Amino acid sequence: MELCVAGLHGWRRAIITETEAYAGIADRGSHAFGGRKTKRNEQMYGPAGHLYMYLCYGMHWMLNVVTAAEGVPHAILIRALRPLEPAQQPVDVARGPGKLSRWLGIDGSFNGESVDGGRFILQHATDASPLVVASPRIGIAYAADHAHLPYRFYLAGEASVSRPLKPSYPKNENG
Repeated sequence: MELCVAGLHGWRRAIITETEAYAGIADRGSHAFGGRKTKRNEQMYGPAGHLYMYLCYGMHWMLNVVTAAEGVPHAILIRALRPLEPAQQPVDVARGPGKLSRWLGIDGSFNGESVDGGRFILQHATDASPLVVASPRIGIAYAADHAHLPYRFYLAGEASVSRPLKPSYPKNENG
């Protein structure tokens, strides 16, 4: 998918290269786990196709897209982008959810906006890798066994991915 955003730095356009899914009230990694509904996460319970923005560690805005029917708090966290416009951007400028929000120039004022117009447009990408890799999500050890669910998706071979899947090798008797 491709997104176009009119943020603090003007229009930015990029290919989404990495995401993580959060499956609502049954997902220990989700802000809505157990049916919690707060001022912070209420946008997750809104209609699909709208943004859910939240502040992480008091400094990083996280960009999420609500994906289910109203009342069902499912969302996709956008983790990394491949910048298209403006041209000649460093490959790591939007690697990671906090960095991509800074690069896009977005903040909490985008919470609740639609992805089909206005300051934020989400559309099909024409030049993205067709090979998608699934792996466990990153940084949610608190979610116990749900941290290992294959809910992280990224485009194979993309340099902008925040943390590519690393192969694991069997240990031998020497460690």
